[in-house]
Amino acid sequence: MVFAIIDFPHAVNTENLVYAIDVMLDQTAVVVAATGQELPQADVYLVAEDLSFVPWAQDTHFVLWPLLRERASAGKPVIALGDAVAFFVAEGLLPGKILENMGKLFVDKEISVTSCGQDSVVNNQTELGEVLFLPLATEAGRWCLEESQADLRLFGFLDEGEEVCGVNVPLESVAGACSADRRFVGLLFNPERAVDDEMGNTDGLKIFWSVMHHNGSY
Repeated sequence: MVFAIIDFPHAVNTENLVYAIDVMLDQTAVVVAATGQELPQADVYLVAEDLSFVPWAQDTHFVLWPLLRERASAGKPVIALGDAVAFFVAEGLLPGKILENMGKLFVDKEISVTSCGQDSVVNNQTELGEVLFLPLATEAGRWCLEESQADLRLFGFLDEGEEVCGVNVPLESVAGACSADRRFVGLLFNPERAVDDEMGNTDGLKIFWSVMHHNGSY
């Protein structure tokens, strides 16, 4: 399986993504510069988490948007990680809205998230309600959905929801969600930093196993 990683300037997790895919999953990772003009064919597209992504993207014409939309229309999932989620929400590719967490604090810690289903490209290898312990690094951590979008929520925060978001209400403390057609996915946490015993945690592998076992139906 080929994973294309869209690598933005100053992205901090591209190396971890390559390690997770190439070494732990024995699949193929292809790194693509976000400033480039072309997007290779792949089975899934990952947008590497980047703390400077949103201000950088606001000042730069991201020429790969039309190609990512085209790939998604062809059935290839596109997954935004970490603070990259905020730009996908702003582009209308993911539902809801991103707010500053109420404490306006940068949160960098491992947190507990719970799977809200088993029918998406990122949670089909989890049990409903299963708790995963995963790294998160964000200051745009309060992802809110409307009541009508509740079925798009894929992961929620547990006890740390109030610390991360300032609230602990399910639709105001979303950890992962997808678009209505389920082809765009956003995860505020970073599964690629939890794939190896040497990292102290392997819960992130379930996210990648889900991608690999996804049957392509939406």
